[in-house]
Amino acid sequence: MEPIEIKHRNHFTNLYLIAIADGRCDDAEINFLYELGSHKGLSKEQIDSIIGNPHKARFIKPDTLIEAIEQLYDMGQMVCADGTIHPYEVDLCKSFSRKFDIKDDLIDEIVEHLIDEVNSRIKPLRNTESELIINKILSIIEQKKHLSPLEIDVNNRIFLPGYNNVEVKLTPLPKSVYFLFLKYLNDGIYLKRLSDYKADLYKIYCRITSKSEQRDIEESINHIIDTRTNSIHENLSRINQTFLSAIEHKAHAASYCIKGNKGEPYKIALPNHLVRYNT
Repeated sequence: MEPIEIKHRNHFTNLYLIAIADGRCDDAEINFLYELGSHKGLSKEQIDSIIGNPHKARFIKPDTLIEAIEQLYDMGQMVCADGTIHPYEVDLCKSFSRKFDIKDDLIDEIVEHLIDEVNSRIKPLRNTESELIINKILSIIEQKKHLSPLEIDVNNRIFLPGYNNVEVKLTPLPKSVYFLFLKYLNDGIYLKRLSDYKADLYKIYCRITSKSEQRDIEESINHIIDTRTNSIHENLSRINQTFLSAIEHKAHAASYCIKGNKGEPYKIALPNHLVRYNT
């Protein structure tokens, strides 16, 4: 068997391990496996042999990053094959990502992006669409390689040492909002629940602002957490525009912005290890 055939067989076997992770393999997944195996050049007999001997199936690590992303893409199709995305399937994709040596701080974003992209399209996907998604995932990985740390000094000033040590200058209120989202970097914050973070925001703002009157400070905080106003969105826009202006590469700048979709938490897409407090 030629090396390329071995790669395709290993690729198929890894996908099969995803399919049987819950102890069963439904018709939609079986049909997808046969279609995928055929597309990869495997004969029906070869596919039958793998499916008929689950105890012999072993995970085989891909040789290159592009092969790993291609397998993750097909795993995304497998997860969406039966029309229902189960949490354990998503967790399994993340587990395989670790086996592919994708860094932990990228895994959640990559797998969620991948499944969202695959699930939003009508299956079966055209090759051009699959290439587009794979290139997007590679772009995310490549982008993260070139991100600068974000450093906050003892005076609450924000610097990006990897981008000529540029200072990101924000006025106290939007800076306090930004520091709040940095505090909840992993989980993000639902804007409609912003009032739950009033105490945190108040403490941060007191540390940063030059205002001395408690009443003035309270007023500013109450206004920004009031969902009946547009204050939080105005501040988010001000924050994001400041980062976009400070960083030349706009694709990189997006990782420092606070973004989210309606009904989902807003967050900063920056890995934890890049946030540094020099106190």
